[in-house]
Amino acid sequence: MKIWQKVKSIMAKKVSVNVFEIIAFFVIFLVVRFLLVELATYTAEEETFTDGVITAKFDEESGTLTFSGRGAVDGFRRRELKDLTPKQRASVRTIVFKDGITSIGDCEFSDRHFINLETVIFEGDINAIGDCAFSTNPNLTTVQFNGNCRQIGSLAFFQCCTLDSINVPDGCRLSRDALAWTPFDKDR
Repeated sequence: MKIWQKVKSIMAKKVSVNVFEIIAFFVIFLVVRFLLVELATYTAEEETFTDGVITAKFDEESGTLTFSGRGAVDGFRRRELKDLTPKQRASVRTIVFKDGITSIGDCEFSDRHFINLETVIFEGDINAIGDCAFSTNPNLTTVQFNGNCRQIGSLAFFQCCTLDSINVPDGCRLSRDALAWTPFDKDR
């Protein structure tokens, strides 16, 4: 009986050492990984994100986030752009949508995620800008359409209080409240 207790005692000590070593290794691994990811993020001047159809390229030096490809930018903020650090999101000054982008999803660039966004440029034709797509961007001053736009959704630019230039294309269906709480809000 005493031998069995001694074996259990030795095994318990060995297991506790192994668990401690595993935990220590895991903690060191996480710290090193975090530091490497942070260093890579802050030294990159240009980052590219893609969902296979749409590509987003962020140029940190100019503060420009450019979308290209064919299709809708919908859900990008929640998936691909989640890798942008808060510091990088705060440094986005301009968003450019190249010809081929067909629509912008609901709430895609809203809720102050791009707190210093100043300019949005649509280089080609666009079918629709979703509800609340650019809402609550307090520094947004310019929205430029270089092509046609069929529809701008409800509250698309809600509370963009510094918006002073938007050239809505002829024939565009502009939701009644698309520009609510902006300088263009006639009901305010």
